[in-house]
Amino acid sequence: MKNNTRILTTIALVLQMLTVLVSFIVIIMQKRLMPIFVMASLDEAIKVYPVQFFFMITQLIIYMIFFGMSQNEKNESNRTGAIILIVISVALAIVSVFANLAGTVIYSRMGQETLVTYSSISTLISYVNTFLGLPATAMFYMACGRFTAKAQSTDMP
Repeated sequence: MKNNTRILTTIALVLQMLTVLVSFIVIIMQKRLMPIFVMASLDEAIKVYPVQFFFMITQLIIYMIFFGMSQNEKNESNRTGAIILIVISVALAIVSVFANLAGTVIYSRMGQETLVTYSSISTLISYVNTFLGLPATAMFYMACGRFTAKAQSTDMP
């Protein structure tokens, strides 16, 4: 069971790292990507940073913390820490919905072209998150479940 937890944790960590990396590339390359999606020339000076990218980075940090905790399965406080990380992860998912809405409102006040850019880049990052981040989240929750279940089963006589 110990090895399965490490494998799931490693897969989740790698997938989330890829999610952050590909999203970062999308943000950096937005000037080249925008003409493909909008099919019109937009102001080159517009640069947007979708709020969801910062939540992806925070999620990556959570996975890194859990990866470190899962390396030492004998420590009882790690079980409580894993549960706390799950709660934080779920809370971030809920807060990110409202933060993305706030980001849309803020960028919409900057003008139509900025909103178009923000919407397009946010959509691309959502695709990346769906294909890479969602499986990472599933792996993380499975690894946490196995980690906490194993900690409970070793506590019993």
